[in-house]
Amino acid sequence: MGVWGDKNDPTWYEHLFGLLRGQIERGELAPGQPMPSIVTLAREYGIKPEVAAKALKALEDFGLVDQGPPGPEYAEYYVRD
Repeated sequence: MGVWGDKNDPTWYEHLFGLLRGQIERGELAPGQPMPSIVTLAREYGIKPEVAAKALKALEDFGLVDQGPPGPEYAEYYVRD
């Protein structure tokens, strides 16, 4: 187990939320920029896709990202302008 415990714990989304929120607030993820996909986040952090999806949904609920239009050529979420 890492510093944050079991990465497949459903509450791990809170840690990912904090990481991504920090990247947005520091400008590392710029307004209008696509967010990493659920699959990319799951692979990068070694978590279940459901945990990554919950973190992105929390960012949307917090007003930091918007969901993209459906379709394979679009990102799932974008940093809000």
